Amino acid sequence: ECNPIIVDDVLYGVSPKLKLFAIDAATGVQKWQFDPADSVSNISWHRKSVNMNRGVAYWQEGEDKRIIYTVGSVAYAVNATSGKLIPSFGINGGINLNKGLDRDENSVFVAPTSPVTIYKNLFFLSGLVGDETPGHIRAFDVKTGQQQWIFHTIPYPGEPGFETWEDSTAYKYLGSANSWAGFSLDVKRGILFAPTGNPTNDFYGGQRLGKGLYGNCLLALDAATGKLLWHFQTVHHDVWDMDLPAPPALVTVVRDGKSIDAVAQTTKTGFVFIFERETGKPLFPIEERPVATNTPLVGEKRW
Repeated sequence: ECNPIIVDDVLYGVSPKLKLFAIDAATGVQKWQFDPADSVSNISWHRKSVNMNRGVAYWQEGEDKRIIYTVGSVAYAVNATSGKLIPSFGINGGINLNKGLDRDENSVFVAPTSPVTIYKNLFFLSGLVGDETPGHIRAFDVKTGQQQWIFHTIPYPGEPGFETWEDSTAYKYLGSANSWAGFSLDVKRGILFAPTGNPTNDFYGGQRLGKGLYGNCLLALDAATGKLLWHFQTVHHDVWDMDLPAPPALVTVVRDGKSIDAVAQTTKTGFVFIFERETGKPLFPIEERPVATNTPLVGEKRW
C-alpha cells in the first residue's frame, strides 16, 4: 500500500512488515533500514501492531533531515541520513498517539493509515481509530513531538457544532469522525483540508441522534492554530457509511475568464463538491431537500 517518496535521489518507503527503508533511487542499493520491532524495548509504553501504512513524510532544516512515519499507535522520527531514531523526539524517538485525546489511553486506539502532512515545523494526523476513539485532528512539533493543537471532530461543550448532537455527553464516549483518508494542504494560504468519516456506529445512529458535526465533513482548518475556517457536511447523520474516502484535490477553475483557486472533494455518493478554498463558497449550486425521518429501526431518527 505504500507510496514511496524520493528526496535528493534517495527513495524512502515502508515494507509490508512496516520496516522503513532508504535506497538509492537510481540503483536500488539499500542505504539503511529501520525496524520498529527493534525499538519497542527503548520506548516505555506498549505499541499495538497494525499492518497498514501508505507512506512517509520528509522534513528538513539545514542538516537536520527527518522521516516522520507511523506504526500502529506510534509516530517515529527517524534520521533520514542514518536511519536511526532521533532521541530528542518524544520518548527516545517516538510518541504515543493514544495520549492527548482526553480519554483513557488504555481504552483508545489510533493508527494513522496515511502519511502525516507537514507544514513548517508541524505535522498533522488523525487516522484509523477504534470504535470508542474520537478521530480528533492533531498537530505535533516535528522537532520535539509535543502536541501543539487539537481540533475536536466530536465537539466539546461551548464549541461550535456541539448543539448538533442530541446527547450532550457524546464527546465523552463516541468515536470515529476521523480523517482516515489523509489531508490536503494549501501551503501558500496555510489551510489544512481534512475529510472526515462518519461517527460510530457506521450503520446505526440511534446512539448519536442529531446532525452530528463534524462527521462526513470537509474541514478547512488554519494549519498554524487548528482554528476552523469553514466546513461542509456532505451527509447529515450518516447511516450508510458514506464517509469521505479521499483527500480533496486542490484545483484552479476558470470561470468567466477568472481563475478561482478551489478545493474539490469526491465522495462515496457519486457527487463531487467544489468550493472556494478561502471561503468555502460552493462553485456550483447545492440543493438540500427534506426527507422522511421515520424509520422502523428502534431508537433511530434520520436527519
